[in-house]
Amino acid sequence: PGVGRECLPGRGNTVPRVAGPAFPPETPCGCPGRGGVWDGGASRCSYKHDMTRFSIAAYATQIHPLHYAKTWYFVSFAGYACMTPYLPLFYEKWGLTRTEIGAVNALKPLVSFVATPAWGWVADYTGKHNALFFWKTVSQGLGYCALGFFVPKHFTNVFVYIFFLETTCAATMTLADAATGTMCRRASSKNEKLWGGNTYGEIRLWGAVSWGFLFGPAMGAALTYLPATLANHAPFVV
Repeated sequence: PGVGRECLPGRGNTVPRVAGPAFPPETPCGCPGRGGVWDGGASRCSYKHDMTRFSIAAYATQIHPLHYAKTWYFVSFAGYACMTPYLPLFYEKWGLTRTEIGAVNALKPLVSFVATPAWGWVADYTGKHNALFFWKTVSQGLGYCALGFFVPKHFTNVFVYIFFLETTCAATMTLADAATGTMCRRASSKNEKLWGGNTYGEIRLWGAVSWGFLFGPAMGAALTYLPATLANHAPFVV
């Protein structure tokens, strides 16, 4: 209120003052002094936005949501690339047999077959898609980190732990894909042209670049050339 408006002194012009540090006391003309400057004349005052008052949070809201989606795919696929291809090698190092390794690896698709639609129903029923997605993303990262550091390295412990972890984290990618598809359709309906594209394939491509060109090969090199003490924990940290 009052920004970009001319206020004539002496005519009872008042603009409600908004409390908070971003709105200092009112100027003599009765307008809130957010970046206000008196032009020296006797008839009016003008107000200009002070761009330095914009916070980082305010700037972040101006970034298109699809750019956040690109970032999420890039970062999450980096984690998958550092972990997924190499887990069977760690299972073998922990003493699991080939049959046991196969049983543990089979948990993800089997659990997801039931848990993914169940979590989708929970998200639709509660309307808490964002909260569930955030909780699942954090749980997945911390869960696999704990697998490398805290879970006893025996078949029964690993099997039970992976079962509950996959049950908890199922539908993370599904929620991300659904949200991305919605944002892509919205951007397309508004004819928005974004750097890096605004279709689902172009957004998801950032995950493929992260996995195939960067973090997958980088983790392979790290496991090959790092000292054993570091290589044994590298995937679970990244």
